[in-house]
Amino acid sequence: MTISFCFVGCKKNQPTLNVILYDKPLSKIQSYIQGTWRLQYEKGGICSICVNNFANKNYFTQFGLNNKIKQTFDNNIITDTTIDWEKSWAYYINIDSTYNMNFYDKRGYPYNYVVDGIFNDTLKLHDNYSVDAVYYYFTKVN
Repeated sequence: MTISFCFVGCKKNQPTLNVILYDKPLSKIQSYIQGTWRLQYEKGGICSICVNNFANKNYFTQFGLNNKIKQTFDNNIITDTTIDWEKSWAYYINIDSTYNMNFYDKRGYPYNYVVDGIFNDTLKLHDNYSVDAVYYYFTKVN
């Protein structure tokens, strides 16, 4: 009975997801980021070592079908649009062929992200600017 309990009651640990995505085909990038992600923190910008913590805030990004992106902050929809994927240069990873995620929020503010990868189950995006890039770190909700 004790042995059968271990087989039924013991949970197998899920392996941690680590995958570089900036060098993958668009379909692979899209499949990995599909779902809802919670922004935990952002790092960089003018102060390259500064960290802005979002862990106690309700900031979610949902990547849906048909290139849809929806972002909410404190239950207010701030982005609900379609992503325009463009294959071009990525400054901070210094490669000439990656997919950039381009879209505008409801204020008309433009976003241009590179999907860097998923490291220790954390999705890492970064601004695709030549200087002062901000890196964004998300954990999956579903």
